Amino acid sequence: MGLDANHERVLLYMADYPHCYTIDIIPGAGPAVMAHLVKVGAVKRLRRDRLEVTDAGRQEVVRIPKWNKAR
Repeated sequence: MGLDANHERVLLYMADYPHCYTIDIIPGAGPAVMAHLVKVGAVKRLRRDRLEVTDAGRQEVVRIPKWNKAR
């Protein structure tokens, strides 16, 4: 998905804490970060303020540690 470190942190946090689904309770998340995650398909909007990790986002969550280890 070509995410930078901040986007990866937000996505990993959302995957670890699915009950945290609004920008105001996700560390490092802001409108621009979340808009990018939605654009690449890692996250989807359920309602105006509620966000959820997609299946593609979950697959990326599995790849992130492997990719970071290889760097």
